[in-house]
Amino acid sequence: MVALRDIKKIKGKVILINPPLLQKSFFAWFVCWLRYLRNEGLFWERQKFTLNPIKFFHELLKCIKLLRINFSDTLDDVSKDKITVIRGREDLFFCDQGTVMFLHLKNIKIIEYKGGHNLCEEMEETMNRLCNLEVLPPS
Repeated sequence: MVALRDIKKIKGKVILINPPLLQKSFFAWFVCWLRYLRNEGLFWERQKFTLNPIKFFHELLKCIKLLRINFSDTLDDVSKDKITVIRGREDLFFCDQGTVMFLHLKNIKIIEYKGGHNLCEEMEETMNRLCNLEVLPPS
């Protein structure tokens, strides 16, 4: 979402993974997040949490501000080959079917994989391939 907000400053391609692009109220996003927690759970291996409550609330406010941005005009103004969306087909919480229809209306390329909102290995491999990154074996 930060990349999409700042897309005019980015020279290369932008890959969005399960982006929550639709306009919803804070309460609606909160309900989506609770449903996500109940069904998929947090991705503990990759998420970092802070014990500093001031930093936590500062980052939470930044997230809420991002969710309030209407990206429709941004997607209209950007070259369609600059953006690719990767999503899990079973993501019913953030990058749901409504988001897919919105992206199709904007003619944005979508690559779908079996899975939900949490990043899966196939998504990561596709992202690395699109970025021309060499995947290193785990150390």
